[in-house]
Amino acid sequence: ISETMVYAVGMTGGFYAVSRETGKPVWQKNLAQEFPPADTFRWGYAQSPSLYKNLVILAPQATNAFVAAFDSQTGALAWKSGDLGGAGYSTPVIHSIAGVDQAVMVSAGGTGGVTGLSLEDGSQLWRYEGWNCRIPIPHATLLPGDRLFITGEYGAGSAIIQITKSGDAFSVQEIKKLPELESQIHPPLLIGDHLYLNSNGNQRNDGMACATLDGEILWQTRNTEAAPRFERGNLIYADGMILNFDGKTGILHLIEPSPEGYKEIARTPVLFDSIKMWSPMALSNGRLLLRSQEQLKCLDLRPAA
Repeated sequence: ISETMVYAVGMTGGFYAVSRETGKPVWQKNLAQEFPPADTFRWGYAQSPSLYKNLVILAPQATNAFVAAFDSQTGALAWKSGDLGGAGYSTPVIHSIAGVDQAVMVSAGGTGGVTGLSLEDGSQLWRYEGWNCRIPIPHATLLPGDRLFITGEYGAGSAIIQITKSGDAFSVQEIKKLPELESQIHPPLLIGDHLYLNSNGNQRNDGMACATLDGEILWQTRNTEAAPRFERGNLIYADGMILNFDGKTGILHLIEPSPEGYKEIARTPVLFDSIKMWSPMALSNGRLLLRSQEQLKCLDLRPAA
């Protein structure tokens, strides 16, 4: 969302800039036609656009345009990157690393990895291939000190990498691998000096976890009696608390972030008789949106008058 427009990508590749004033498209594109992807997306274009100055950036994941930037007002193509690997569902995110604003993209497969791209022309600034995920979904999370945390399932685990810059050249150093942490769908929350994430997926059922920024795992709910596992649900941070939505049971949990252990404050069932409750939650003006494949609900979390 910008001051004037909302940008959205549809599952089949429709890419829209919609006026916030009129609710009508200002411009639109068909990504599947303009940038035919090399791989088939089972879940379609399941990513979010990122905004930077006058650009809107996303990942068509075609061999000749893996990441592309468009003029946010007209839709004109500003630049496109080369091939970065196999297709997935990760979002190209904007981070300032070593004093340079850049787009960071996670790509799939044996030729994939994590790449930093120039926001001026889409050229490659650096690349890390020591971690690979067959189907990457979470985007890279920026940590203090020009570090990145990367996670995925399918045996990929997680990794912490250090990006440095000397002159005009970037370099990447692997700090630590964390095979015990695998979030299939959602990136972690960075709260203070700790990361909180749901280490779950097709093969994983470890529950919610807390780790230091150096990669030490402090706790997982699989080791806490009667604590929930959360399946592939989403978690967000607001007003000093974590909202963690169980992707299997439809129960919303209110949690106090603490490196000392899992501290649940309250819980309430929200969605019933649903499956695949995996979508990110959205919080705006005290109202929380949650959905499954069949239902969408809005909860008013504002204090009572």
